[in-house]
Amino acid sequence: LAMVLSTIALSAHNVLIKSLLDSYTTAEVLLYRNLFAVLVLFSILVSFDRQSMMIWKHSPTVHLRSALSMLSWVLGIFAIKLLPLSLAVTIYATCPLLAAVMAMLLKDEAFSTLRLLAILVGVAGFALIALEGLNGSLLGIGVAFGSSFAQAVGIVLVRRSGENSSTNMFTFNTLTMLIVFSGAYVVATDSAPVPTGNPLLLFGIAGLSYMATVWLGTVSYRIAPITYVSSLQNLPVVWLAIFDIVAFKIYPTSTMFVGSGLLVFSSAYLASTK
Repeated sequence: LAMVLSTIALSAHNVLIKSLLDSYTTAEVLLYRNLFAVLVLFSILVSFDRQSMMIWKHSPTVHLRSALSMLSWVLGIFAIKLLPLSLAVTIYATCPLLAAVMAMLLKDEAFSTLRLLAILVGVAGFALIALEGLNGSLLGIGVAFGSSFAQAVGIVLVRRSGENSSTNMFTFNTLTMLIVFSGAYVVATDSAPVPTGNPLLLFGIAGLSYMATVWLGTVSYRIAPITYVSSLQNLPVVWLAIFDIVAFKIYPTSTMFVGSGLLVFSSAYLASTK
């Protein structure tokens, strides 16, 4: 349930970010989105969990996981700017495959020939999707895959850490790192128009959606098997493909359709096996 709600929040977030990227740079979007998110989270933690805000007391594992999440989101938003929403999110669907491979190699989850074949099917699906880059942005394809890889490493790290680190720590750390990173860039380039009116409202909603995505996603990975939970991340592939058709009149090609199908099938099989 936590991951399903996380994907709903993520889909809403991505749609809002796609529209905001028409008027703001990637760094500006990251800065304003996270300012709203961290203000809401701060107001909650200051009353119920002040310990999570003491970043200087967090373990190296928490900082590393947060840094990987930050990298994933920076690359992810850049990919959304370069690619149609459905394509960017479909490439991100390789995350469950990468997480499953890492989990099996580290002996955190069972290995079998059928699971290996399922992973290869997913890789084939990604290869087909990557062919779309020949007619679009190869850079966008690479950036989206990089976002997926960074998140997969972070997923496995959460499960292997063995620490009693709360979800709030990871969320607050990630938000803080993103604000520092994007804020430093915006200040250095002197390119931050202050949003007002509708953009201000959209940034606020996007910030809340992002906070919900990170918090609910981290909760789910801490309480359920990696392959089961991570496979649900593919739900936005369907939802955003429909959104692209309705809002932007962007229809998936046969190559994109087959590749997406292979990816979803692969992750669904991994989720159904132990």
